Order: sequence, then C-alpha cells, then structure tokens
Amino acid sequence: MLGEFARTYSGGTPSRGKPSYFGGDIPWIRSGELNQQFVYETEGTLTKEGFDNSSAKMVSPGTLLLAIYGATAGVPGIAHIEAAINQAILAIVPNEEADSMFLFHWLTLNRQQIINEYQQGAQPNLSAEIVKSLLVALPPPEQQGKINETIAIWDEAINLQTRQLQQLRRRKEGLCDELLSGSTRLPGFTEKWAADKLGSYFAERVERGNIELPLLAITASQGIIHRDKLEKRDTSNEDKSKYKRVRVGDIGYNTMRMWQGVSALSKFDGIVSPAYTILRPLDGCDAGFMAYFFKWTPMIHRFWRHSQGLVDDTLLCKYDSFKTIPAEVPDLAEQRAIAEVLNTAEAEIRLTERRLAALREQKRGLLQQLLTGAIRLA
Repeated sequence: MLGEFARTYSGGTPSRGKPSYFGGDIPWIRSGELNQQFVYETEGTLTKEGFDNSSAKMVSPGTLLLAIYGATAGVPGIAHIEAAINQAILAIVPNEEADSMFLFHWLTLNRQQIINEYQQGAQPNLSAEIVKSLLVALPPPEQQGKINETIAIWDEAINLQTRQLQQLRRRKEGLCDELLSGSTRLPGFTEKWAADKLGSYFAERVERGNIELPLLAITASQGIIHRDKLEKRDTSNEDKSKYKRVRVGDIGYNTMRMWQGVSALSKFDGIVSPAYTILRPLDGCDAGFMAYFFKWTPMIHRFWRHSQGLVDDTLLCKYDSFKTIPAEVPDLAEQRAIAEVLNTAEAEIRLTERRLAALREQKRGLLQQLLTGAIRLA
C-alpha cells in the first residue's frame, strides 16, 4: 500500500474574512493549479500572518501533490517551488523505496479507476486514508528511474508539439487580424473593400419538415457536427417537424450565442434546433471566408452590439438584426484567396493536434505497459 512507503499531509485555507491574510510573499497552491502538471508559480499568495493563523503547510520543490476534493480530485502534480498548500491538496512524500515522479505517473494512469471506486455523490472526494490504502506495484528504485527516463522522452515530444501548436494558433490569429481587416493585402489585390450590410451577402434559410435528415449541432470549437458526436445528453424534441434544414455550404449560428463566436460553415446536410439561425450565401459571397470573418474578434464585438436583450444571457441576434450589421468585405476573388490562406493555417493546426493526441495516446499505452511490468527495461 502507498502508505507503507510514503507519508502524507494536507494544507489549509486562512479565514476569508481576514484580508490581511492574503497577498503576501508565500506562494499558495490550490488544487486547480495541479492541472498544469508542474507548478512553477501560483495565482494565490499568503502573508506570514495568514500562514501562521491557518492549517496551511509548506511543501518543498519536488514534492508530489494530489488534489483530493471536487472536480479535480485525483489529479497529481509536482511542486517546483517552495509553497503552501490548501486543504484540497494532499502532499505525498515517499521514502527511499519510491520515487515521486514514478508515483506521479502511476496516479496519472490510474486516476479514473481510483475515482470510479471511491466517488460518492456528484463530486468525487478522496482522503489521506484512501490514498494511503492504494495498492501500488512498486518496482525497485533503479527500475523506477529507468521508467521515468523513458517517459521523459515522450513528455519532451509532447511539450514540443504543444509549443508548436501554440505558435501555430498565434500565427493564425495574427493572419486573421491582418487579412480580415485589410491591413495586409494578398499579392494581386488592390481594389477597395465594399462597405455593406451582411444582408447583402446572406439570406435566411427557413426550411422545415425534413425529419428524415440527420440531427446536427453547432458548436463553438468543433463547428457543425452530427449531434450523436456530442457527449452531452440529447435534449432535442421528439417532434422535429419544426427543425430547420442546413445545407452544405450554409453557415449556421446559435441565435443566443453569435456574440460568443458560436457559428460555423456546414459540411453536412441535416437539421438543427429552431434555436439556430441558418444563413444561405448569396452571389458575391464566399461562405468559407465569412466563416472566419464571423469569428474574428472585431466582428464578435459587432454581433454583441447588434444583439437584443437586457443581459448577456438573453442576447439574441436574429436574422432581422444580423442583416443590418455593417461590414467591410473584399470582392469574391479576394475572399476566396484569404480563405485559402486561412484554410492552410487551420490544416496545420489540425495536423499538429492529431500528432499531439497520438503522442499522448502512445504515452498512455507505454505507461500501461511499464507500470504493470508487462515491459521491463534493461
């Protein structure tokens, strides 16, 4: 059992009613910060007075930490700074038989199984006694070190792909700012952009009764996808006779969340909830360009200003409001050229995302083999 080769302790939180307890020089780790795996800095800090008047405890660099309460329960992390911890974190300090990094990998691999076994109620909660009772197959220290070295190779590859993905996303964001504003023009294009209303580029599509078509959903991050691909529970009406049709090449948007960027170009024929607005592109409009244009930050702000409602949660951007929104748009040829550049940037992002997902899956498979002893390192 883990408690046979490691001691544990948790921290605490000073009284929230004492402002003088917070904002000092002592870093204070909270459980949500363990999601980043290695903790190099903290958002919260304590004063010496706050630390002395609480059950908060210090951890040293290299200490293994484990979130034990709430949504992050079971998430491990490694402190790379000297810091205090709150009561939702368990510090795990192994003796000479065990290595903190090895235990970190073991907890990462087995987190879901641990949560499934001990979850009670809506939120999972662990305790020091539960953690100390976990059965860990512990190889000799030398083998633990070799496992750590092997996994570190995958971690470095994952970190490299993660940094590349961040760079590609920043590059695409910069391209959007330059190309969608007209501040940078592609070679061969010099015509002045037209200032017009969005109703000049799109008509509303209101076709109902196509209940034989597949049900689709419009999402902020995945675009328009088949509804059964969503993990959320299906709350659609059984009677879909009033659902709206979407055709390939249309743009659909969430009428209540257009100002949050929930819009997408459709690659499918299908039907969607009446809560969505469907746009049919007119002559002179490239829907691929417009799909990027609608997610550009200045346009998001424009959608917010033209949405109707008393508070953000009730803002609606119906087609009658949408069609009156002014926009500066290039001619069709330049729209298509810009869309092609942004499509290439997006394809690079998607490829890197797939590579990153593959590396993470490889790492998980390797952990499974190494931590169960199925593969032994010489």
